[in-house]
Amino acid sequence: MTKQEHRRCLWRRQATCCLALATVVLGACDQGGNAEPRPGCTKDIDCKGERVCVLGRCEPLAARPPAAPPPAASPAASPAATPAAASVSAAAGGAEDQVPCGSQLDTGCSADLFVQLMFVGAHVPDTYDHPDVQKILRAKPDYKGVRLVEALKNNKRILAAIARNRCQAERLAKDADAALKTGAWPLCERIEVIRTVLEVR
Repeated sequence: MTKQEHRRCLWRRQATCCLALATVVLGACDQGGNAEPRPGCTKDIDCKGERVCVLGRCEPLAARPPAAPPPAASPAASPAATPAAASVSAAAGGAEDQVPCGSQLDTGCSADLFVQLMFVGAHVPDTYDHPDVQKILRAKPDYKGVRLVEALKNNKRILAAIARNRCQAERLAKDADAALKTGAWPLCERIEVIRTVLEVR
């Protein structure tokens, strides 16, 4: 093959590649020409004057469909209803504490019904009158007849309140635990009283 024939062969190959490329480009342009036109607007700011974008077209403001109203909140889910429900619940729970216990002797216990308030350390003087506990006992008329004592329980010195009935014991345990954070609880067993600190009258 001569040089001239070689050049002609190269030129034909280049011409063939160019024609193929042109065919692909024209085909793509043809497909683009057949595509659906893009909408005239996508946002309200694409429209002039007091017109808004509705489904891809600029329309007068009145043509926009009204926005759907927000769903009505149910009473159970309403935040405003929660405090009211809580206050009603609190009032119902507090009503039990409003019923007086009375001072009648009805322990339902064959031993001593008492609330163990705390352990008394060896460093505490025998004459110490435990003013914080006295304040709790004097605060409510429900504790009439309750005896605040120091006693021995399992050879340990404790401060206890001997109740006259189970209502007193349970209510006193609740009040003492809230005020002293000592885990007070009612018990029914024999204790050896060392001394009486206070008898609520």
